[in-house]
Amino acid sequence: MKVKKIEILSTEVEFQKNKFNLFEEILKCINKLGIELDDGDIISISSKFAALSQGRIAKLNRIKPCSETIRIASEYRIPEQLTELIIRESDSVFGGVPGFLLTSKDGLFAPNAGIDRSNIKSGYAIMYPHKPYRLAEQIRIMILLKLGKKVGVILTDSRLLPGKRGTTGISIASSGF
Repeated sequence: MKVKKIEILSTEVEFQKNKFNLFEEILKCINKLGIELDDGDIISISSKFAALSQGRIAKLNRIKPCSETIRIASEYRIPEQLTELIIRESDSVFGGVPGFLLTSKDGLFAPNAGIDRSNIKSGYAIMYPHKPYRLAEQIRIMILLKLGKKVGVILTDSRLLPGKRGTTGISIASSGF
């Protein structure tokens, strides 16, 4: 089996606040690249792209932090609106270091509940996809039904590692393995 890389570049996908059909975008990308899927292939999808498809975008200046959030934001030197969003999105908050809260989100330890402000318009934040395991399963099933191929699907994110250069890719959800 030949390894196939399917990548949707952020420059190809215009920032939008409206939801879009993730499966249709994946099909467009596969067709544009001229790729034919085989049984056993693995499709890796950026959690950010998946979240954008669900409209999981927050305009930070519309978030009103409570007094406890303001205290936490000051202690960890995180903007107040972002801190409020982190707390809302987290299953649990365990503590933090300057700039980050250590949280759990959908069964994962995730800095700042996986909320990302990179490569997006200033003043916005992207949250993790809603129900990521269900989303990965839905994509896998749609590929099976539409293309007749048994593939694995992974929703990915990146992590910085203290004391290391660069980032590490992680899976936040998967299906078909």
